[in-house]
Amino acid sequence: MAKLLKKLSMIFLLVICAFSFIACGEDPHTHEFVEGECSCGEKDPNYVKPDETVDPSEYLTLEDYKAYVKYGFEETYKGIKLTDETIKAAVKAEYEAGLAAIEAGKNASEVKKAADDYKDKMAQAIPFADGAFSFTDLSTAEKTEILGLLEAYAVRNGITGISLFEDGGYSMYNPRVTLGTETYIPGYGFGTLADGSINADLETENNAAWKRYYHTINASDPGTANYLNDQGSEVSDFYSYFAAGYYTTQMNATKDGYVWAPELANTFPLAVNVAGDTVEGNYTELDWNVTDNTWKFEIKVGAELKYNTNSTLRAAYNNREVAAEDYLTAYKLLLTKANGYYRGSEMANASGVKIVGVKEYYEGTANGYDEALFNNIGVKVTTEGGKTYLTITYNQAVTRFYAMYYATSSLLMPIPQDFIDEVGVKNYLGFNEDKTQTPVDNSLSLGSY
Repeated sequence: MAKLLKKLSMIFLLVICAFSFIACGEDPHTHEFVEGECSCGEKDPNYVKPDETVDPSEYLTLEDYKAYVKYGFEETYKGIKLTDETIKAAVKAEYEAGLAAIEAGKNASEVKKAADDYKDKMAQAIPFADGAFSFTDLSTAEKTEILGLLEAYAVRNGITGISLFEDGGYSMYNPRVTLGTETYIPGYGFGTLADGSINADLETENNAAWKRYYHTINASDPGTANYLNDQGSEVSDFYSYFAAGYYTTQMNATKDGYVWAPELANTFPLAVNVAGDTVEGNYTELDWNVTDNTWKFEIKVGAELKYNTNSTLRAAYNNREVAAEDYLTAYKLLLTKANGYYRGSEMANASGVKIVGVKEYYEGTANGYDEALFNNIGVKVTTEGGKTYLTITYNQAVTRFYAMYYATSSLLMPIPQDFIDEVGVKNYLGFNEDKTQTPVDNSLSLGSY
């Protein structure tokens, strides 16, 4: 130990001496570097000019770098959609000249400069916009293409940040679960619950009746399934297991995509103010470009749709038929301001497309339900020819697809008013105050589970 302390003392002494030589040396000058150079002429070896970058030739061949730059240049050109033939020809000429300039570059700097210069020249070949243009009449496919071009531009130019795996995650499935498809379908998933199956008992489940149930684990318990009054995704996941909307998605026959299908509805939306409009045929056969502000569709009632519950406390509601007025009760429950539901406020105050009268109703019901105001909402239930229809009027014209899309939220799943009166608005889809009633007791299912 004494020898170790002696060595450490010597090292410490040497360090002190070194600092002493620096402080007491012949040159007391303190270097002040400006743009990497001191007034005495000495240069900072670690300085890099702000506009200096690593030359790609240090890690790529020139030909590989040209291919990389050409790809980005070509993508920019593909994103330019024009109808005027003269302007198209001018842009194409600059594009072709740009490709030639990139190919002629003798080093990475020349290649990059050629691409940047000719991107500017292509832009300059397009006249500035003069006047206004409405995209309202474009088809859903055309609007989707425009959105894709804008998004691609934003991603390529770093406006959106890095989105790789932004919403990604891992899921582990027990071997007893057979997925609907082994290939992930964007916007749909693996079809685990809707199209999958259970092929064996869960050995760790002690309740024999539950061994063939699908089990899932969440990191935390939100204490409620009331998505009507929640902002997060965890409660939404619980709610989605037993909730239903007017429409849903189903895997296609080839298991590589999905199509929309009625769920609580029986038909796709029909344009009320468009003469000759029809919803006959399946999803892929319909004209989805029809526009209107008022749409109606047949809804399931009576024997074709019944409530389910595993609660012994609410057993009287099990297999109860859904009534037409239950659909309206869902709107009253969500949109009455006195109920204090977050999603009701969100729906009432949303910008853009929304149901006529919802904001006025919401703002006028701080003290409770108001029948006169509710009658002004653009949601009506009617019976025609023995069938029940729901009619929705929006504040602007929308296509058939968006009429279906905006209406389909499971937040508007029908519910009996007497059930709400029995469990209480505060307890709906959750526990009561003393936890003697659970979300199972205080909810009814119209979904698959």
